This record gives sequence, structure tokens and C-alpha cells, in this order.
Amino acid sequence: RLTAVKQEARARQDSFAPPAGSEAHRDYNSLTSIRPDFWSPWLMASTFGVQGGLAGVLSDPTQRQEIFLAAGAESEYGSPLATLAYTYRFNAAQATLFGGAGQDVYPDLLIQRDSRNRYDYAEETRFGGIALSVPVWRRMEQQMTANLGYTLTRRQVIEKAEEKYDGVALETTPAEDDESSVWGQLVYFSGTTFDRSVSVEDGTLAVAGVDRSIDGLGGQIDATRLRLDVSQYLSMPYLENHVLKLSGAYACGWGDRTAQGLFGLGGVGSTDLFQTPGVGRTLTLRGYEPNFLTGQEAVRAEVSYRFPIWNIFKGAESWFPVYARSLFAEVFYEGGRTWNDVTRDDDLDWINAAGVEVNFGTTLFRFLKFAPGLGVAYVPERNHFDEDKEDVVVYMAIKLWANF
Repeated sequence: RLTAVKQEARARQDSFAPPAGSEAHRDYNSLTSIRPDFWSPWLMASTFGVQGGLAGVLSDPTQRQEIFLAAGAESEYGSPLATLAYTYRFNAAQATLFGGAGQDVYPDLLIQRDSRNRYDYAEETRFGGIALSVPVWRRMEQQMTANLGYTLTRRQVIEKAEEKYDGVALETTPAEDDESSVWGQLVYFSGTTFDRSVSVEDGTLAVAGVDRSIDGLGGQIDATRLRLDVSQYLSMPYLENHVLKLSGAYACGWGDRTAQGLFGLGGVGSTDLFQTPGVGRTLTLRGYEPNFLTGQEAVRAEVSYRFPIWNIFKGAESWFPVYARSLFAEVFYEGGRTWNDVTRDDDLDWINAAGVEVNFGTTLFRFLKFAPGLGVAYVPERNHFDEDKEDVVVYMAIKLWANF
């Protein structure tokens, strides 16, 4: 009886098999199977204007390989901006090759020797490197990841900015030396993501990193940088989708002292498409220009409260590839300072920023979750070096997956 059943099942299976030779055998090749997932224009604030361009992602059907690319320009100096990153995912780890071009601006960094006039310093950067991410410890809602990598950065002053202080006797001279660094990070996260506001709903995010710039490994700077960032997210009881964030960051370093410092404080804090992997040198402070203060040591603190304004959820079934999710707002206070600034003789201690930011959460092309928005910040110390600067600033921001 059992033999008869097996023979019947085999006959039924053979009846559905394609005729021999009807289809040629093809080996799967994930590299040649890479296809575009989405592309999108992007626009964000820069130090003196805006940055804009196009960005896109390509991947293969197994999601083992991904290519991220973005290109654009900055409005004030016309600097090219670009990033190309190729990521290969193993079972749990992933490796990334990256490269691109960027821009760094240091407001009022240069001081004239006699008149004490101040000039902005701006440089274009070219960078490239490799990064490896390996999970160290995983639980249901807790995980720790180790990130390791190497980055080579080449710097060159922007001639359009240099023309403003050409021939002027300066007290400080920024270094245009190339920098090569090896770095490592430990990232701990315990929390869940909340899709409607593109925000962490609850839990702790902690990142500890060390960066060692080595003279002779492709660069000319010898320095060590340490940085620790901790954020605690608290969901409010009885208030649906209301979240309080408490955050702090501390960074210090030693080694070659340059006018640019080892760390910079300031910047909108929006998602930077051109930020290289590794230990970041910028501690963001909304409303102030990036690198408003620089130094060998820096600290930053933040208290912010996010709440929904309108849960939209429209367009999920429409033919138009944009899914409106929600409109939400964030009230925030941020403050910080730097130490051991080698360029300024002013004693500017703690600086403050307070304001509100409103973001529109959406899903673009069914894949890209992001939340563009506008913010207003009161920044009373912004005109410390230049009395013509306003102390109320309107800025643009873009939040992605796990940003508050």
C-alpha cells in the first residue's frame, strides 16, 4: 500500500515538471541582478544657504548588496557634494566601501592680526574608506554592535572663500593636511521604532567611539579622539505617541592642534547624506552654524519633547507613490560648549538654543521613510562674534528612520 502511494505521488510530481530542455539553467548572480529601489531629490540647510541634488538606492532581490548614491551642490560656494557607498551584508555582519566629496565651513575662524576682524574659513573635502559592522550581542529588543573602519580625508581651501582674506595678516592658519584614521565604535540600543513619527518610541541609545589619526598612513595629522553619546527616550503615560528625549554627548582628544580643532559644536542636526562612517567630529546644536565653536574638548546636552499634530495615513492604496503618515512637532532645548580653542581669544562659555520643529512624516516610493520639516530656534549667543547675525533662525531639517 505504501509503495503504491509513493509511486502515485512521484507520477503526479513528474506530470508538473517542465519538459527536458525547455528552460536553460541559469546561476543566480546578485551583482547583475541589482535594480533601482527608489530615487528622490533632496534639499537641506547649509551654513550660508542650501544644499540640494538627487539621491537613490539600488539593491539585489536578496538584499545582500546595496548601493547608495547621492550627488548635488551647495549654494554659497558651489562646492560639489557626492557620496557613493557599496554595502555587502553577510548573515549578520556587513561591510561598506564608501567615498565622496563634501564641504566644511568654520564661521569666523580666522582673526586678522591688527584689526581683529574675523573671516570664515571653508574647505572642500574628498574622502574614502571601508567600514565593517559586526553584531556583538542581541536580544529581543536589545542589541550591541561593533563598528570598525578606516577613513582617508583630503582637504583643500575653497578659493571663493579665500579671496575675502587674501593678503590679510592672520593670527591663525588652518591646516590643509590630509588625515587618515582608524576608528572603532560600540553601539548599544534597547527600544522600538515608531513608524508614524519616524522616531524611537522608548529605550536607550548609547554610542562610544575612538578615532586614531596616524601620521604616515596616508595623512599628516597625528591625534586621538574619544566620544560618548547617550540618549534616553521615554514614552509618556496616557498620552499616545508623546515622547520625551534626554540626551548628552562628551568628546575629548589630544595630539596635533589645528585651527579647526578636534571637534566642532553647532549645526542644524538634520540628516547629513554626506557624513562619513566613524566617530563624528561635529556635535550638533540647532540654529548655530556648523563648527560655530571648535576645540579639543566639547560637551552637549539636549531635552526635547515630541508630540503628534495630525495622524494622516493617506495614500497607502493609491497609485501615486507617496504615503502620507503624520504631522508631528518637537519642542527642544539644546546647549553646549568647547574648551581649548586655539584660535579665539574670547571667553564664550555655554551657548544655548531653544525652539520648535515641525515635520511631515511620509513614505516615498514605498521604500524611503523620511520626514522633512521646518524649525525655528532662538539662539542668543549666535551674534557673539558678529553683531549683524540674528538671534532667531528658521532652518530646514530632514529626519530619517530613528531620528527624534
